[in-house]
Amino acid sequence: MNEPEECNLEEGIIFKSKLSDTIGGVYWLSLGVTILLIIVTSAVEMSILVLIEIFLLERAYNVKFTVTEDQIIIDSIFREMIIDISDVRSVEKVPIRPGSGFVLAGANLLGGWYSFPKIGKAYVAATNYRDGVLITTKENKHYIITPETPLEFIKTVEVKML
Repeated sequence: MNEPEECNLEEGIIFKSKLSDTIGGVYWLSLGVTILLIIVTSAVEMSILVLIEIFLLERAYNVKFTVTEDQIIIDSIFREMIIDISDVRSVEKVPIRPGSGFVLAGANLLGGWYSFPKIGKAYVAATNYRDGVLITTKENKHYIITPETPLEFIKTVEVKML
């Protein structure tokens, strides 16, 4: 298991997210099938799908979560989300299970806005099905992320919350 990267105080501590073999495999297989269909059918218009799939793969392998002195920065597939540490009510370890939430908007298996039965609406940046972290703000906004070292992430945030 990789340790979080120490950075200068302005950048904070970076926690990477490891893309699971299952999720990566699905996207690599999809990319391969799309390329094969283009070759076989000469359907050049499908080449936009190749670009989208390459973009998603590149972003999926580079998801990271940074904890600075006063913010949590979620650098996910589609966007960067910033949470002020002073706004965090709780941060806890949660299981990540396929199919436990409904996709409202985003990339299936990778993240976006989801709805969960016991949580409600949450922004998800998950690249694996191991234990994740649920961040809940004082305004009852929810974020589910999957840093490679969830307990280290939680401990780092809790120290900043003091």
